[in-house]
Amino acid sequence: MAGSNLKFMEDEQVTYTPMIKDIAAQDRPRERLLQVGERSLSNAELLGIIMRTGVDGENVVHLAERMLVKFNGLPGIARASIKELMEIKGIGKVKAIEIKAALEVGRRLVVSSPGEKPKISSPSDAANMLM
Repeated sequence: MAGSNLKFMEDEQVTYTPMIKDIAAQDRPRERLLQVGERSLSNAELLGIIMRTGVDGENVVHLAERMLVKFNGLPGIARASIKELMEIKGIGKVKAIEIKAALEVGRRLVVSSPGEKPKISSPSDAANMLM
């Protein structure tokens, strides 16, 4: 069932996972970033933008959510090896490398400006900081 967005679970339940193209344009991660800014996006949406595509039957944001759960958030993903990231269905070598590169850029930014404190201007900023 190539391109299908129906996912069969072990207990025979069928769940619907809308693909990014099926989501209203204003609700897609890239468009949301343009509209409301990167600070308003969830970690899953930001990872989704970096990864670009999901897998058959699962959109990229759900794939990112699954990865965040498995590794207990961004710090866990940052600590994971490329090989460990590739153990997740839908994460190949290229996506794993892109994720690691993006997180390393973020780490270097933090290291290069240690005196700067994060600005919290919304509840989502606080939630993202705690996650």
